[in-house]
Amino acid sequence: MTKPFLPNGWHLVKFGRLAESITERVDDPKAAGVNIYVGLEHLDSDTTKISRFGTPEDIEASKLRFYPGDVIYARRRAYQRKLGVAEVEGICSAHALVLRARPDVCVPEFLPYFLQSDQFHERALSISVGSLSPTINWKTLVAQQFVLPPIAEQHRIVSLVSAIDNAISKHEFAVKKCEEAITATSVEFLETSTVDKKKLNKVANIERGVSYKSSDYATPDKGRPFLTLKAVTRDGQFSPSGIKWVRSEFATENSARPGDLFFANTDLTPGRLLVGAPFFFPGIKENEDPCFSMDLSRVRAVDSRVTNEYLYFVLNLPRIRKEMRRLTGGSTVGHLRLREVAEIEVPVLDEATRDHFLTLSRKLVEFQSGHFRHIHLAKELRRNLVERCLGGVSDV
Repeated sequence: MTKPFLPNGWHLVKFGRLAESITERVDDPKAAGVNIYVGLEHLDSDTTKISRFGTPEDIEASKLRFYPGDVIYARRRAYQRKLGVAEVEGICSAHALVLRARPDVCVPEFLPYFLQSDQFHERALSISVGSLSPTINWKTLVAQQFVLPPIAEQHRIVSLVSAIDNAISKHEFAVKKCEEAITATSVEFLETSTVDKKKLNKVANIERGVSYKSSDYATPDKGRPFLTLKAVTRDGQFSPSGIKWVRSEFATENSARPGDLFFANTDLTPGRLLVGAPFFFPGIKENEDPCFSMDLSRVRAVDSRVTNEYLYFVLNLPRIRKEMRRLTGGSTVGHLRLREVAEIEVPVLDEATRDHFLTLSRKLVEFQSGHFRHIHLAKELRRNLVERCLGGVSDV
């Protein structure tokens, strides 16, 4: 085997030499003396932050303890690239690795960036075992060799990437404030006692998608595009990652067209954060209308006082989202009871007030969308920067 060319000062190192696995077990989570529980569902891709968490009171099985600065890496389903850096002490899923950098070889702040790199990700996938939930075995990982830059270069990479992370955090803060302003505006206009109310099925049609099997999946050149649950994000945005391709033929009326309004019927998240979340489908390619799965419902306004844009804000009202969660059954997977959803009372404004409300809300959404675009571009820059730096490119 030919030894790879290494830039000056770079070296091959086994993973067990650059990081250690912290395996402090907590058999009784309720008696752990901590307030934070981090499950795999609380971790995200393309970030090192942990923005969601649970509490030990809800946990029964044995867990792992972590401390500030430790990296919680999802070794199960590693293809998701999910991790987070702990800011406080807590416990986490045993399906995660609690990793701690060995500072003589690896700068602690550099470790999470390395774990999100293509170099590490591709190796992690290649050594994962299991078909349904591929998992990384620690004993296999410690023996894997990786190309590592010298300490000084690691510090430089951390400085560059953390500056992008700080910019992303500022845009995410702005997105959150925009969301609060949109909600406040919606409540002010729509939730007063004088506003007329109608059942949802009196002002809109609700169309559920169709079922499919995993065996229906096909490659893009041999199938039809298909919208799945992953087409909607937690913040009510459309995600292209929710597009799959299937071989099955579906009726024309099941085609999704640009501008269609959908909401999620199914939810796998703790607290049912996704169910009922509305989003607009922007379209994909010209003359290519996908079908949509039964995990989604399309909403079409039929009352002259109501538009799809207006319904988007109605469905995002805190009262409506809370009602959607209440109408969701199931323990592990939540399923929305659509017949009862159709009976939910929604506000209906006169046309003049509706137009005024939409003008204000539209401006807030446009401002928020600008920040979403900046976040997307910054994350692309972040990924590219990490890969160029770890590839030994000297012009960064």
